Amino acid sequence: MKKLIITFLFLASLLTACGINPSFVTDVEKINNAAAEIVKFDLPEGFLPELSVNFKEYTMVSYKSGNGGTHLYFIQVNNPIESEILSQQVEVFVTNTVSPENRTKVLESRPVVVRGKETTLVLSQGLNGNGKTYRQAMVAFEGLGGPAMLIFSTPTDVWNLDTLNTLIESIE
Repeated sequence: MKKLIITFLFLASLLTACGINPSFVTDVEKINNAAAEIVKFDLPEGFLPELSVNFKEYTMVSYKSGNGGTHLYFIQVNNPIESEILSQQVEVFVTNTVSPENRTKVLESRPVVVRGKETTLVLSQGLNGNGKTYRQAMVAFEGLGGPAMLIFSTPTDVWNLDTLNTLIESIE
């Protein structure tokens, strides 16, 4: 999924260079407003708005922890065709327990309930570009404006399952 986000940001940057302007926002209020269009949730303590991006049918919102090592992303798709791609990305993580491309291994996939519907939470672990071990949680769900995904990524030395569970339970 991190590859999808990097690809998304790269394409948005490339299109900006070609005169097609995606909307990158760093204003705190606007980031929170963009998030409110995707989901209502309780932001974990110590997290700060980082960025939101609107591009074609996608909206992505990013929050980071005060120490900068942990990231929380919400992505929403407003097009049924594109939402199938989002679902396929989760399925790839569930079926491929080890990914040499992004050096991750699925540790667990389990059912969770988000916004009243059962879905699958995928927990994986891998190495980031700096060789540091991190853990990532992904869960697809129906957002306020279409199919959405939560991605929670953190170094393993600060991984806190309670924070993740509380975040997922807070999603309305």
